[in-house]
Amino acid sequence: MASTPPSSKQDGNQPPAKRFEPSYSGTVTILAGAGETAFEVHKDIICQRSDFFVAACSKTWAEGTEGAIRLPTVEPDTVKLYIHWIYTGTMDLDILGNDPKSPGNSSLQSTLLTRLYVAAERFLDKAMKNKVMDTILHV
Repeated sequence: MASTPPSSKQDGNQPPAKRFEPSYSGTVTILAGAGETAFEVHKDIICQRSDFFVAACSKTWAEGTEGAIRLPTVEPDTVKLYIHWIYTGTMDLDILGNDPKSPGNSSLQSTLLTRLYVAAERFLDKAMKNKVMDTILHV
């Protein structure tokens, strides 16, 4: 019995969706907090995770044209945690240098997680919001 070849464009079927292939060539600067602490990130990476950054990086917005996104109400530590998340897929509060998990720092941990959740909401990043909630529930 002969096997049937996979469907092709000739028989009316759609070709398979193209796989996203990041170029890592373009970057954008995120200016966080009132002091505008600068973070340089790859557009491809941040736009994969966040519809907010897709819009902000588009040429129809001033931020996309100038290559800088100002987030004056988002603390630099929050942006640092978010960038760590988008590059590694892990949430590590220890990267901030002060161990929020040590005894007596539970309020610091709660504050960081709350800020991160609010930022994820603003950035339209459902995966980050879910990760924050999982972390809160398993603390």
